[in-house]
Amino acid sequence: MRREPKITFAESAQLRDLLANCLTNIFIDNSICKYMAIGGLETELEILNCCSDHLPELPQIKMAFNIWGRMEVADRHAVLCKFHCLYATLPIMGPAKMRTFIFSALFIHEFPSIFAEALRWPD
Repeated sequence: MRREPKITFAESAQLRDLLANCLTNIFIDNSICKYMAIGGLETELEILNCCSDHLPELPQIKMAFNIWGRMEVADRHAVLCKFHCLYATLPIMGPAKMRTFIFSALFIHEFPSIFAEALRWPD
């Protein structure tokens, strides 16, 4: 069985900061609007099809989820809190379900490249 590279406390903190900066930039430059457009969609597949212009391959998504799970819990919570705070500033917010869908879409579309670049893992 292949062992995954270990994520140190410092790497986890670095990833937390990179993800928080990514979220901040997405909200500042209004690219969050393309994710807000998923408001009327019901399923994850519809969301993926809606945002297919920047869809990573499945191995990249799996790698991102794996790394996310190995980050420190406090760092993951800090990223989620950052998203929640930024989302709360939007003039129109949908139900909690939409917030979860939007974060999931951001995770799938934005985070894999950040993880791969930060940890110098293959795309």
